[in-house]
Amino acid sequence: MGNIQFYNEKVLFTADQKVAMHEGCCCGQVTCSCCDGGVGPEEFLVTIDGMAEKAEPHQCGFCENLNDNYVLAYDGEAGNGCVWSGTVAPPVCGVAWITLYIDCTDQTITVEIGQIGPYTAMRWQKDYSPNDPDCVNLSNESLPLVYNNSALIYCDGSSATCSVTAL
Repeated sequence: MGNIQFYNEKVLFTADQKVAMHEGCCCGQVTCSCCDGGVGPEEFLVTIDGMAEKAEPHQCGFCENLNDNYVLAYDGEAGNGCVWSGTVAPPVCGVAWITLYIDCTDQTITVEIGQIGPYTAMRWQKDYSPNDPDCVNLSNESLPLVYNNSALIYCDGSSATCSVTAL
């Protein structure tokens, strides 16, 4: 038996969600050249809050259900960055997907939610330039709202917030 493994004061877990008891059995990190040190977490926890119903006559009726925690899994490097993605299942007000993208050129972290297909409804983004973001140590990191087309999903997202935590 080994010792419980920690990284930056966080307990580490193996891929099967057991407490890591020795070096090399886990660490939950993936290669992402856009992140400080070239590594990112296997998963991010994205928290959306503040979604509300839009005024009549066009309402979804379930906009508050978008206020939730979403676990996004690493998809790999794509284009000029790294992608983590998840689904909204079942879809809420037409929103079916959520992605987190770290851009190597702009040194930004972007979270988007949208409908089936390429239709982005909301976007939150934070600029870390001139440095790469310290991806594995993000904890409740707030991203400002930069694009709001919540009318697409018949919701009011004007006060919606987004925070990101590395898992």
